[in-house]
Amino acid sequence: MREWLPEGHLAYYINDTVDSVDLQAFHARYAGGGSRTQPFHPAMMVKMLVYGYATGCFSSRKLARKRHEDVAFRLLGAGNFPAHRTLSNFRAFHLNELSVLFVQAVRLALRGASEALQSCFDKAFIKLLVGRLVATNEQVAEWDLVAAPPEKS
Repeated sequence: MREWLPEGHLAYYINDTVDSVDLQAFHARYAGGGSRTQPFHPAMMVKMLVYGYATGCFSSRKLARKRHEDVAFRLLGAGNFPAHRTLSNFRAFHLNELSVLFVQAVRLALRGASEALQSCFDKAFIKLLVGRLVATNEQVAEWDLVAAPPEKS
């Protein structure tokens, strides 16, 4: 499927970025019950949610539908098709971890780590996305996304 998307596509950046960060916080929730309590790999779920947010798709129902229709979602989903309820539950269970991860990804993009991501958004739109995921607009306006991460509450 890699040949179906142009080189430098946003999906490749998100795939590589999520693969390079520590996702132990996402795995910790399932550690006691083994892999059977984890319906889909957390890295795949994170990739789909981050790509959805980066492309303006916030609804778990729309994300689940895009898994069948969009090549980039298929690439990031690695042939898996989680239901909308699974996506919604994963997001709800891991909201704190997702917010920290998303802010880190935005900081990388703003520092020049990815031209693909920079070309998709301007700083105002990135702040809007981060705000929608992790905080109120007033809190986001106070953050310097290029500087240190926001304090956890």
